[in-house]
Amino acid sequence: MILAGWKAPLGRLHALAGQILQIGARWRPHPDLAVLLTDDLDVCVQRFTERTGTPVTGHDRQLLATVEQLYRSRAAADDRWWHCPVAGRSDDEVLDALQAACDRLLTAPVWGG
Repeated sequence: MILAGWKAPLGRLHALAGQILQIGARWRPHPDLAVLLTDDLDVCVQRFTERTGTPVTGHDRQLLATVEQLYRSRAAADDRWWHCPVAGRSDDEVLDALQAACDRLLTAPVWGG
C-alpha cells in the first residue's frame, strides 16, 4: 500500500502484491499452504489499542480494512491459501479447523503434480 498509495484501487494493489511475491519466489518457493486468519475489525482494533496504548485513527482503520480486503482477494484467487474466519469461534474450534486443513494438505496429491 505504501508503494501504490493508500487510495489505490484494489486491482492495482493486487497486481503489485503479485509482483512482489514473484520477486521473492526467485529465492524462496511459495508455500504449499498459507492460512489467512481473520477476525472482526472492531475486535482487532480494540486488541491493538489495549496492547499498544495507541488509539487507531480513522485513516489507520481504513488502511486495515483495505489490507484485509487485499488479503481476502489474494486468498480467493489462489487455492494454496485457506481463509479461516475466527470471529465467534472458540480457540478450540479454530485449532480444529487448522488441524483439518493441515490434514487435508498432508493427504492431498503433490502440488503441481
